[in-house]
Amino acid sequence: MTDELAALKADWRRQDTRIDALRTQLEGVRLRTRIVLALEILLTLLGVAVGVFYVVLAWRLRDLLFAMSALMLLVVVPFFAIPGMRLRHRSLDFPDRTPEGTLHYALARLNLADRVLRMMYPGGAALLAFVAALWIGAAAGWVPRRDPLAILTLVWLLSALASFLWVKWRLQRNAAESARCEQLLAAFLAAQDEDRTVAQSDPDGAETYADSWRAVNTPISGRQTEEH
Repeated sequence: MTDELAALKADWRRQDTRIDALRTQLEGVRLRTRIVLALEILLTLLGVAVGVFYVVLAWRLRDLLFAMSALMLLVVVPFFAIPGMRLRHRSLDFPDRTPEGTLHYALARLNLADRVLRMMYPGGAALLAFVAALWIGAAAGWVPRRDPLAILTLVWLLSALASFLWVKWRLQRNAAESARCEQLLAAFLAAQDEDRTVAQSDPDGAETYADSWRAVNTPISGRQTEEH
C-alpha cells in the first residue's frame, strides 16, 4: 500500500510540474493582457478625441464623410471596445494559485478571451457597413468622390478580412488550449480521488495522503518558502 501511495504521489508531482509551467505561462499572458488593455484604453480615448474633432469639421463643412466617421468613433467603436476592455480586466483576476485553482483560472480566462474575440465579428461587420454606407453616399452625391476614399476603402476591407481570419485562428487555438487544461484538470481530480480512496482504505496512509494534499494544493511561492 505504501508503494501505491508513493506512485500516486509521484504522479501528482508530474502533473504539478505541468501545472507550474502553465502557471508561469499564465503570468506572461496576464502581463500582455495589461499592456493590451492599456493600449485599448489609450486608443479608445484618442478615437473619441478625433471623433469630437470630426464633429466640428462636419458641422463647419457640412461634410457627411466627417459626420459618419465621427459616428463610428464616438458611438460604434466605444460600443464594442468598452465591453471588451471590461472582459480583459476580469481575466486578470487570479486569486487561487494552487494547482487546481490555476487550471480553473486558465479555463475561465480562455472563456473570457473567446468572448472578447467573438465581439470582433460584429465589430468587423459594422466596419463593412460603414464602408458600404460611404459608397452609397458617394453614389448619391452626398459624399465627394475623393481619391483617399478608394484607398481607405481598400485598407478597411483588408483590415476586416484580416480580423476575421485572425479571430478564427485564435478561437481554434484557444479551443486546443482549453482541451489541454480540461485534460490536466480531469487527471488531477482523478488522482486526488484515487489517492483519497487509497488513504481511506489504509489508516496508516492517512498521514501520507494529507501530506500529498498539502503539497500539491500549496501555491508555488509558499512551497518554495517551506523548502527553504
